[in-house]
Amino acid sequence: MLEQNIGKPGMRAVDAGLYFFKKEGKTMFRRVRYLKCRGLLILLLLPSIFFTESGQAAVPRTLNFQGYLTTTAGSPIQGSLPMAFSLYAQETGGTPLWSETHPDVAVINGIYSVLLGSSIPIPLDFGAPYYLGIQVGADPEMTPRLPLTSVGYALRAEVAEQPLIQGFPISPALPAANQVLKFNGTNWAPSAVNLGTDTTGSIPVAQVAFLAPSQAPRSNLLNIPDNIGNVGLSTSIAIGTDGFPVISHYDVTNSAHKVAKCRDASCSAATLNTLDNTADVGKDTSIAIGADGFPVISYSDVTNSALKVAKCQDTSCSAAILNTLDNTADVGYQTSIAMGADSFPVISYYDNTNSALKVAKCQDPSCSAATFGTLDSLGVVGSQSSIAIGTDAFPVISYYDSTNSALKVAKCQDAICSAAILNTLDNTADVGRYTSIAIGADGFPVVSYYDFTNSALKVAKCRDVSCSVISAVILTTLDNTADAGLYTSIAIGADGFPIISYYDNTNSALKVAKCQDASCSVTTLNSLDDTGGAYTSIAIGADGCPVISYKASGALKVARCANAYCLNNWWRK
Repeated sequence: MLEQNIGKPGMRAVDAGLYFFKKEGKTMFRRVRYLKCRGLLILLLLPSIFFTESGQAAVPRTLNFQGYLTTTAGSPIQGSLPMAFSLYAQETGGTPLWSETHPDVAVINGIYSVLLGSSIPIPLDFGAPYYLGIQVGADPEMTPRLPLTSVGYALRAEVAEQPLIQGFPISPALPAANQVLKFNGTNWAPSAVNLGTDTTGSIPVAQVAFLAPSQAPRSNLLNIPDNIGNVGLSTSIAIGTDGFPVISHYDVTNSAHKVAKCRDASCSAATLNTLDNTADVGKDTSIAIGADGFPVISYSDVTNSALKVAKCQDTSCSAAILNTLDNTADVGYQTSIAMGADSFPVISYYDNTNSALKVAKCQDPSCSAATFGTLDSLGVVGSQSSIAIGTDAFPVISYYDSTNSALKVAKCQDAICSAAILNTLDNTADVGRYTSIAIGADGFPVVSYYDFTNSALKVAKCRDVSCSVISAVILTTLDNTADAGLYTSIAIGADGFPIISYYDNTNSALKVAKCQDASCSVTTLNSLDDTGGAYTSIAIGADGCPVISYKASGALKVARCANAYCLNNWWRK
């Protein structure tokens, strides 16, 4: 990316609607990335200029500008900086038509926001091209200047020559008071319906090209699919074949295993089913979608110290086949399930009796039979495991080594995990709790986990399929602003880069870290819910937008992200 280590601050965009710049000497380079969300392209190189709203008052003369400041090394800047903004009639040279200095701009994790025109009104009518110049501190003004586009020209609405709706003129005239418009096949015209006196008339809608909801800025949605009793412990989420989430979780009140099948993408309503209440069952649950489109779920039977599996018989889990896979010892804790290349489940779990990591490879879709293997018993190991299927069709498992306070990975050497290569990825502190693993777009594993010593969220990016080249593993701390990084869950976004949900214990909040590259060297952090956020699980919706299940205030909650970065009020096109 045309980088030079000159020690100057840089600017990059965080999301669509935010300008990304990179300052190298006196040249500003624009960084473009495209993501797909709800079938639309997200253009990350859009002007971050929005007009503030003012109810029924005249169009305001202020502009909201947002940006993201980093060093040339990519680290977000923290603190306060003086910044100056100017508008010009030309792209280079000339005298500013308007200028304003903001002496103390707060920059938090690289993100800042200013209201242009808040101290010196902008005197322009926005009827001609204008360019925005930006100066940070004592540095020269960045080049090239930013051209204002159609968002800025919304001010022209004050003096619009002809009323238009979706490109069609309103003819012959504007409607009178209480009238509405109809489309007559050629253009928009006043309707005979008068809203002041007639509430029965209908307005033709043929040929009207409505603005799709996904074309306007959207907010993250928070919903509660289940709050019957104390529920939502040990959540796990997957996306069904209908594109709607399905969530397994533990019902504390009834010591039961439950499933919530969402009826829409945001889980504003759900069908609830109790799959197993034969004992204290349902903890440490993990869900995957079988080849038949029906969920299959691993979970712990605490009463009988066993690993169990529920194979749903339909998409909503109204009925399920229950099987006990392993009760040879005190086993079945902290399970994680994935679908093997043969479409049969494979499950990693903790053997408490032998303090070991175990794997069960199912021999059929419902796990009526399985083969078992102990992968690691060197000390107290194997807790808080997470499993994924590598590009070679062999499982790879991340887990916590309690004896050495370390993050480890086991790479199976065949589909049934009869043998595995064991590697320690991080032992720099007490690290490796709450692990979650995914396979990156490059085919190499990436693991999110909790650094207990530093109360931080970390990521380990492997540079080979088995994580054996330890010297090449990239370790990155993503969030250490509080006691953050508990209950991590990782997925690969539509852009091929990881996204991680986790719990901020200090603020009792659900947070998301969206990586902007494969190794998470640059990350956007966002808080979604400050009412809770434990036991998170993340999946990528059919439209590319993340959806997260978690526990908050004794309920099962779901956060439906508005876009790939889980940031509110993006403008996309």
